[in-house]
Amino acid sequence: NSTAKTCVDVSGNVYITSQPDNAVYKYVKGQFWLSPEKLLGFTESGIIELSTDLDGTLFALLSDGVSYYYNDTVYQVSIDFNGKTAKEFALNYQDKSVYFIHDLGEAISKTEELINIAVKIGADVPFFILKGTCLAEGIGEKLTKIENNTDPYILIHKPSFSISTKWAYENLKLDNKNNYNVDKIVENLKDKNYNFKDIFNYLEDVSVSKYPQINDIKNKMKYYGATAALMSGSGSSVFGIFTDKNVAQTAFESFEKNTVFLAKFC
Repeated sequence: NSTAKTCVDVSGNVYITSQPDNAVYKYVKGQFWLSPEKLLGFTESGIIELSTDLDGTLFALLSDGVSYYYNDTVYQVSIDFNGKTAKEFALNYQDKSVYFIHDLGEAISKTEELINIAVKIGADVPFFILKGTCLAEGIGEKLTKIENNTDPYILIHKPSFSISTKWAYENLKLDNKNNYNVDKIVENLKDKNYNFKDIFNYLEDVSVSKYPQINDIKNKMKYYGATAALMSGSGSSVFGIFTDKNVAQTAFESFEKNTVFLAKFC
């Protein structure tokens, strides 16, 4: 229709609103003439403008806030415009904020940072917006960019079993834990010091008590030359840090295919 709102993401997919059935559709690049994908739960009603971020998340400016479509789910953030009506909006990828343009001559307003929006999806989502190397505090939403001059190779192995995050946290006891030196880890990253002996994971003791295979995987990575190996999060994935590409490749080939990944840290 003539008043349809449209936008195109970085992958070339087209999003368009449809008044007749009050919906938003996605036309996948290369399949434009095929049936479009209807975004479930994302209605055309009240949408002033559409936009996407660099990761393909779809944002819709509404008269009372912003809706965004992420992982097949619609989220809405209410915003107080102080009685003004937003006409357009723009995403600032540098400071991760949304800016709103009101009537001509009125000031541009800025809403809460996208990181604060992202944490409503999950505690680890803000990191994927900020990216890079960060010091995380709180539940993971308080992120501080830190200087990282290391560039090791990271080997990640996902064993056949999984571990419930809920179970791991329910069984975590922080009493009498060692006082690990986080500042030393940050300093080593800045100084390009590959001594990673200070890295730690409090959840590892919990998960290893039920799945001792995690220690076997760590020991295997160290046997093949990892300077350090640690369980990731609540498990069950384990990662090893390697300073030499050939050594990392040899370790990679020692694991079963489709259970291991090798990447360059950046």
